[in-house]
Order: sequence, then C-alpha cells, then structure tokens
Amino acid sequence: MNIPRIVPAAILSCFVGISASRADVLPEPRVDLSYSHSDAGGDQVSGPALAVTHRLGRLYSISALYETDRIKASDVDLIAPSTARLDETRQLGRLDFEVRDGTARYLVGVSRTSGPSMETSVVRASVTQSFFHDLTNLTFGASKGWDSTYRLLADSRTRDEQFKGRADRRSWWVTVDQIVTPNWRVTYDGGMLDQSGDLAHPDLGVRFRLGDGLIATGAEVTPGTRSRYNSGLHGRYFMGPRGTWVFGGNYYYDSWGVRARSYDVAWLRSFKQDRLSLDLHARRYSQSHAKFYTDLGNGLPLGAISRDRSLAAHQATSLGAGLTWQTRWRPHLGVRRWSTGLNVEFVHYQFTDFRDANDLSAAPGSEPMYRTNGVLAQLHLTGHF
Repeated sequence: MNIPRIVPAAILSCFVGISASRADVLPEPRVDLSYSHSDAGGDQVSGPALAVTHRLGRLYSISALYETDRIKASDVDLIAPSTARLDETRQLGRLDFEVRDGTARYLVGVSRTSGPSMETSVVRASVTQSFFHDLTNLTFGASKGWDSTYRLLADSRTRDEQFKGRADRRSWWVTVDQIVTPNWRVTYDGGMLDQSGDLAHPDLGVRFRLGDGLIATGAEVTPGTRSRYNSGLHGRYFMGPRGTWVFGGNYYYDSWGVRARSYDVAWLRSFKQDRLSLDLHARRYSQSHAKFYTDLGNGLPLGAISRDRSLAAHQATSLGAGLTWQTRWRPHLGVRRWSTGLNVEFVHYQFTDFRDANDLSAAPGSEPMYRTNGVLAQLHLTGHF
C-alpha cells in the first residue's frame, strides 16, 4: 500500500516479524490479489493491488506489482494558502528481475508512483549471498530515486504552473540473517536514505502569531537536504507445535533532529496441518520532534518551519491479528493451492506537541493535544503455482 507522508513510517506494517530467504532460492511462483484500507493517524488510504511472480527456468525470476490507492489527508492539518487539501488517487507500478548464481542471488528493479500532486521514479539493485552452508545470508542493496511534487490549486484542483518541486534520493541497506541454532534465528537490518532538493510539502501550512495577536498561516519551509538512518534487530524462536515467537526493535534518527524507537513482539502458530495460520502481534513506537517543528510560531518565520504531524513528538501503540487459510484444490490453470487471509491492526496515536486546531472552543495554542485511533486492514487471496 502507498502510505501518505503523514503516517509514521515505523508503524505501517500489518505484519510484525522478520522474513529472509536463502540466497540460492528464487521467489515462489505466485499471484497475489489484495485490498487494503488504513485510517491510521487520521488519514485514509485504501485500494487494491495485484502482484505476480513467475520463474523463468531454474535461474531467473520476474515479479510485477500494480496497485492504486485513494489517499485523503486528515482535516486536522492546516493547508497552505490557495492550495487544495490532499485528496487524490495514486498508481504504483513495479518490476523486479532476479538471477540465481550458485550461492548468490542478484536483483534489479524499477518502480514508478504517480498522482496529481507527485511523481516518483526509483531504480534499485541488491545482492544476496549465503555462507556457511546457508546458515548466514548477507544482503547489500542500493537505490536511486527522482521525485517531483506539484501544488494543486484550491479552486480548480489543477496543478499550479508556477510551482514544481524536484528532489533526488539515494539509499543503501544491509541485512544479515543468521541461523544460530535449529530453533533460533536472528536478523539485523540497517540502512540510510539521503534526500536533496525541494523536500517541503507544498500543500501543508504552518501557523504563527503576529505581534498584534492575530494568527496568520503560511507555507511549510524545510531544509534542502535530509539524511535518515535506521537500524533494527529481531529474533525468531521456533517452538515446534507451540508456535513461534518474534521480537525485536528499531532505532531511527535523521539530520532534522527526529529520533524514534519501536519495540514489537509477535506469536505465530499453525493449525490443521499448517492449513490455518494465526499471527498475533503488538508494537510500541515513540518519536521526538524535528528541530524546526512548531505547532504555533511566534512572529514571521525567518527560516525553516513546519507543522507536519510526521515531524511532531508522539507515541503510538498497535495491536493486531492475522488469519490465513490454505486450500488444496486440484490443479487449475497451473495453481496448486490457494490461500486467503485477513490482517487487522488497531493503532492509537498520542501527540505531545501537535494540537487539534479544529477545536474552536479554545484559544490558539491552548487547544487539546491531538489523539486518534485508527485501523489498518488487508484482505488477500494468493494462488501458489
């Protein structure tokens, strides 16, 4: 699912856990059809997705994904003068090609996301190598992206011909998956993302108090560069018929002063000869605010200023469950078996320096802190070839 900018990145997944595959094994041939919905954080994202993975002999694999999402921003966000509130449909297309060579696997891919207010193109490549009889799997990857943002006019919802933002992104990541014992597995994930260019969101507004006590609004202004770093460690403990425990945490920081931590735990269990799978999980997320974030500034801003909720200090707690059912039918159109499932996650957000400006009963700057509940849900159908 494409998630809008204003949902914290560390709590988006409907699944808690780690996944890694051997370097000498290509992805399983399959077709996935899903529909996802999220109103976490007050924003709404929903839409279908279709993914297909096909093997070309024993050494090659190709994967394709297409999804479309309707994205609508929460009314709690201030909108920059003369701009339209985010409410649009976006399409994502992705294509990956993998090659297996002995104990190594190579991947190259491209993707493109487009909508009325943005366009993004990304190319990526990664190498996965196994060591010590597949006990250790090491993955290195890198990507390059080009982003374009547009301001939509409030009266016509068409692009403002006087504005077009451009930005570049570069990312690198590494994953180490280690089998410690037959029952114990540990995975480390680390990465960084560098961005440069026009990084402000043209539709987001800020508010500030003038000298005469009046409240004025303006457009968000951010620095022209941003470096992000993330590191995570997870363990998976297999207990046979009693299920599997997955637990770990992530730490994130960036050059804008945001610091975030998350901790998660999950219990996975299969029933009825592995035809029925249950996933119960929980996560706790906390974040500090960016250096230039302010809910209500004093005086005309002279530098960077933002009221973006994703840059505010807040905490989030999520509880979720997933259920998957596999059906073995006679082969039909090459499909050996089908699986269907539903994943649901309930999330509570509590902001500590972002106020609900829609509460007109309180004076500006004294409104209650914003809090909200949300649901992330996904229904999927998978055919295994």
